[in-house]
Amino acid sequence: MPRRPRPPETSRSEHWLRVLVNTQPQLFQRRFAEATGIEEPIEWLSPLKQDEYAEYYDTAFLERIGLTTLAASLEEFWPRSGPRWDGLARTASGHIILVEAKAHMEEVISDCAAGGSSMKKISQRFEELKIALQIPESRRGVSWLSPYYQFCNRIAHLHFLRSQGIEAHLVFLHFADAPDVPLPVSVATWFRFSRHIRKAMALEKHALSLYDHEMTISVHELRRG
Repeated sequence: MPRRPRPPETSRSEHWLRVLVNTQPQLFQRRFAEATGIEEPIEWLSPLKQDEYAEYYDTAFLERIGLTTLAASLEEFWPRSGPRWDGLARTASGHIILVEAKAHMEEVISDCAAGGSSMKKISQRFEELKIALQIPESRRGVSWLSPYYQFCNRIAHLHFLRSQGIEAHLVFLHFADAPDVPLPVSVATWFRFSRHIRKAMALEKHALSLYDHEMTISVHELRRG
């Protein structure tokens, strides 16, 4: 089953997301409301202490968010061993929240390591997605396989859910001032780096921008709470 229990002790973005989810969920709820206008209680589905801080992907990801009916569609859309979601949540009215968390910039850099038929499917989906997201034709030659592949495949899965009629939101969550990373990143630097990524990938503005959110939380703020 594509569910990955995680160690009880960890560091960097995985640690700070646990702190946020398990001790200060109201902070995320407030920031999410500011970003989306959705002022509702949020139920966290992962990472939870009572669930071994497990990460979910593929069919287990769908099961965790209550959408097992989409299993066949997801398998057709994307190869197996897809995104491992750092966090999953649901609002009181059923909006799904997908979270990708980072605490330093090197974590963001990634290349697609798939091969054969998997690479072919991913490449095809990305080309289809550029059209669906209304990326200008002059920018569609930008490769989403590197150097920010993970960023792009998360947006692909946001598109998948919304194309199935699901009220889904994607949050790129950045932890600033983390003391346990090689080079702590300030709030201002995260803002600039995020803009750089989106410009490089031609994703500054797209058809799902209303549901694609950037959120930065300083570790200092977490500690004060």
